[in-house]
Order: sequence, then C-alpha cells, then structure tokens
Amino acid sequence: MLRTQHEVRTADGCLLLVEVVGPERGVPVFFHHGTPGSHRRDEETIEVGVERGLCCVSYARPGYEGSDRQAERRIADCAEDVRAIVDQLGLESGFVVGESGGCPYALAQAAALPRWVRGVAVLVGPAPFGAEGLDWSDGMAPGNREEVDALLAGDAAGLAFLEATLEKVKVAQDLPQLNQALGCPYTEDDLRSFEGKGIEEYVMDTWKRIAASGLWGWFDDSKALLEDWGFALDQVEAPVAVWHGEDDRAVPIAHGKWVANHLPNAALHLAPGEGHSSLLNRYDKILDDLLASGQ
Repeated sequence: MLRTQHEVRTADGCLLLVEVVGPERGVPVFFHHGTPGSHRRDEETIEVGVERGLCCVSYARPGYEGSDRQAERRIADCAEDVRAIVDQLGLESGFVVGESGGCPYALAQAAALPRWVRGVAVLVGPAPFGAEGLDWSDGMAPGNREEVDALLAGDAAGLAFLEATLEKVKVAQDLPQLNQALGCPYTEDDLRSFEGKGIEEYVMDTWKRIAASGLWGWFDDSKALLEDWGFALDQVEAPVAVWHGEDDRAVPIAHGKWVANHLPNAALHLAPGEGHSSLLNRYDKILDDLLASGQ
C-alpha cells in the first residue's frame, strides 16, 4: 500500500496539498473531509477501502494544512480544485465520498465532473442554508447553533467565535473535553465509536491539526455553507447514497431527508441509534453500496 503526498497547482496558481493512499492501481475514491477537517484519513477507513481495491484520494481544502487560501470561495469552486488534482495525478474515473461539511463539495464535484463520477456517498451532510420547508438549525447541538448565529452576525463575529472555539480545542486533553469545547455535538455513541483501533488518537490529532491550520479554512468553509452553493442539486446525475444517523446532533436527520428528496437519483439510508461520527462504523457497508451503485 502506497501513501504519497502531492502538491497540486490549480489553473490560477493556488497550491493544494493532496494525499493518495492505497494500492497503486486501485480505483480512486475521492474523499471530501468535514468542516473543519484534515486531508489525512484514519487507518481503519483506509484499510476498509484497500480491502476492496480502492485508493483514497483526499486534499486539504483551501485554507487548511498548507493549501493556499481562496477567500470568498463558493462550494462549487471546489470543482476546479478537483479537476486540477484529477488531471495532474492522472486519476481515472472513480467514486466520491463526502463527510459532514464535505458533503456539499462531494455533490459539487459530481455536478461539475459527471463523466468522472461513478457514484457518490454523502455521510451526515447538511442541506443548503435556507432550504424551503426545513428549519435549518432545529435540533442542532448548542455549539453548532452558536456558530451559525455568529457567522450570520457578520465576519467579525464569526471569526471571533471560531477563534474562541479553537483556543478551547487547543487545551482539550481527551474526547469529553473536546466535546465540551465544541458545544457537545458528539453523542455518547459517537464517543464510544472513537475508542477502537487508534480512532481516539486520530480524532484528537485531527483537531490539533485543525487548530494548527488557523481560522481561514474553517471560516471560509462555514461562510460558503451558509451562502449560495453555486450549483443546484438537480444537476447531480450520478447515483447518490445519503447516509445519516438518526441521533445526529451536529447535522440533524432532517437535513439528510431533505437532501435525499431533492436529488434526482438518491437512496436514503437511515441509521437508528447513530450520531454524527458513529455512522463511520458502517463504512464497509457504505463502500459496498457505493461500489454496487457504480456497476
């Protein structure tokens, strides 16, 4: 199994940090990390893909972990980043997975590169802000609601909130402390799901990476999420599996249902008893379903 790091330049010269992990001739699965997040995937997730002959491709979105910031970017703008990565690394057609805040980017990739994308899985992803018939913040954990309110109050308020949150994250020593710092988005099932195979260490390391990256990736992601995404869901032609934990406190289940109902070719998979992160315990089933959709 190969793990390689790449520096890719977009058409306008921006630098992107990309990681490719898996068999040399594996079918690519493009993974869009959450908001905030890291391009580094955990070993268990990688192994599940490798067992199926898949190669995980992920990149730090602009503003994260050494990727150049692209101020005022929209979610749809990621398509040009992905196009540069696919072209420069010579990646044949494959699959796309989005996690949490990465789900809109996964759908944007599918909308813009329909010939490349065989199938999509979006895990615990949000609906567009202001979606008709959806109370967007209803059921969210306190920290998530406060973040939305701060960002809607303006850039200064949004940056101040994220900066204060990152300071709390920096001093968190374990998962319960991290959960408190973030305003309790994780359920008890989420926390238990972090206990095996080095996952707790991976989660803590990811948040330390996020804190080290600074504010801009998180800030730009969150602003883009609350504004026009730059594409319509009905532009997504590929089959999309929408996976959502019924007990999710970070992105409530109503979001997953709304997204599934507004995609042309979607299947909704509800996970009783699962929260925002514990759903990844089903990653083997998620990949098996994804591969079947692209046959």
